[in-house]
Amino acid sequence: MSTAITRRLAIGLLVGFSVLQSRIGSFGVDPDDGGFPRSLTNRLLGTVSNLDSAAEIGRQYLDMEPEPGSELHLVHRFALDLGLSVRDIRTIGSDALGSLIKDTVREDFRNDRVGSVDGWILSHTELRLYSLAAIVRAA
Repeated sequence: MSTAITRRLAIGLLVGFSVLQSRIGSFGVDPDDGGFPRSLTNRLLGTVSNLDSAAEIGRQYLDMEPEPGSELHLVHRFALDLGLSVRDIRTIGSDALGSLIKDTVREDFRNDRVGSVDGWILSHTELRLYSLAAIVRAA
């Protein structure tokens, strides 16, 4: 992976995390909801056809480029990247969520937001999703 991609990823994560911290109240998170974030994680991971392979790719990616890798952080990052609130992820239809993720992946490739794992070129959206699968598998 080139230095430019790594730097871009780091800057994107820092900006995203700053936005997340400043807007955490606007996500509609209910602190008493015992299903948060796992119910949201399951909605996102439901868009992946092979979770075992995704988790393995995610593990390899986290070994190379560890994101601030909590499940909660990645779920919120997805909400930001997809232009959704956490409440939207809870209520959007599965087909619509899958289409939105596919559109975001295409946009990542168009804008060179990609990384490489074991020779595979993947979008940042895919890498985050697969990282989420790896974190859940390890839990």
